[in-house]
Amino acid sequence: MRWEDHSAKARSLAIATQLVQDGWEVHEGAPKTDSGIRLIAVDEQTNQDPLAHKAHQQQERQAWGEGWQDTGRIFTQEDGSLLHPGKVSDLFERLTDAAGLPPIRLHHLRHVAATLMLAAGADTKVISETLGHSDTRVTRDIYQSVSDVLARNTTEKVVQLVPHARRPLAAVKDEEPTNSPRRPKMTPPRKSDEAKKERPA
Repeated sequence: MRWEDHSAKARSLAIATQLVQDGWEVHEGAPKTDSGIRLIAVDEQTNQDPLAHKAHQQQERQAWGEGWQDTGRIFTQEDGSLLHPGKVSDLFERLTDAAGLPPIRLHHLRHVAATLMLAAGADTKVISETLGHSDTRVTRDIYQSVSDVLARNTTEKVVQLVPHARRPLAAVKDEEPTNSPRRPKMTPPRKSDEAKKERPA
């Protein structure tokens, strides 16, 4: 991640380049697809962390003097040189092992982030754009099982809101109020009356 990719004012990170490891050599280039170039919104804490890190990096720059390598990266080695992706992955594996966590690759943090966003109720389109998927259908297909679990958990929470204890119902008498006027009874006309009406005068 480059310093120019971070916007503290907009609270966002731009994904404009990627590092590809070929053997031990590292090449920088554009993301594989157009959807890979994207902006990621960050929370306030994550937005402030690079600013504090920048002050620390400035101290290292002064300490190294002319030996400092200006790569323009946010996270570098002590002399400013590029962090090798392989070393970052190795360090991540050691940290997870020291924390007693099950084996997980650094790349899998994408899935962790997507799952947390789903659990937080984020829209599928937002998740898709954050991950750089070309279509929301790709996101739905990958995380369908997670969506199903969240849907079942949601239904359980909804059911808990509905009271299950039945209250005894008192019998209601079907009586007309005493103060209401009585309605006239409607009786069908008799055949003899209909015949009189139809008889010519």
